[in-house]
Amino acid sequence: MLIAGAQVGEANSQSGETRQSRLYLRDALIAGGAIGYFLAAPSVHWGHGQVTKGFGSLGLRLVGPTLLLAPGLGGSNSNGGLLLFGLLAVIAPIPIDAAALAWEDVETDEYDGANRAPLKALRLVPMVNPEKHSAGLVLVGNL
Repeated sequence: MLIAGAQVGEANSQSGETRQSRLYLRDALIAGGAIGYFLAAPSVHWGHGQVTKGFGSLGLRLVGPTLLLAPGLGGSNSNGGLLLFGLLAVIAPIPIDAAALAWEDVETDEYDGANRAPLKALRLVPMVNPEKHSAGLVLVGNL
């Protein structure tokens, strides 16, 4: 009887620890997703020297969550149309950024293979390799 009670207590404590670790994992995934949503595209713009476009992208991404958190949109008395508009405002910056902001005028230099153009720029570009579970920054230069 005592041994059975100890085993049940041990199982309950393990399930509590598992539940707590799942909560930590959930919170980490939510935080990572939010950071990625708000800063991934603007940081690419900034990394390419397009500071104004980076802040424009960040501004677009701040509008949707602001609308969702606005008074009257949350809770049980909310209007479904406004909530749908808020959700669309969260999704809409992605294609708007891709279509309107994510372009860059690139000057091409005409030169032969023997006379290479000088190094014009060095950039840090984010790199993610899901197969090796790694991420980092890569130094890229125009040679």
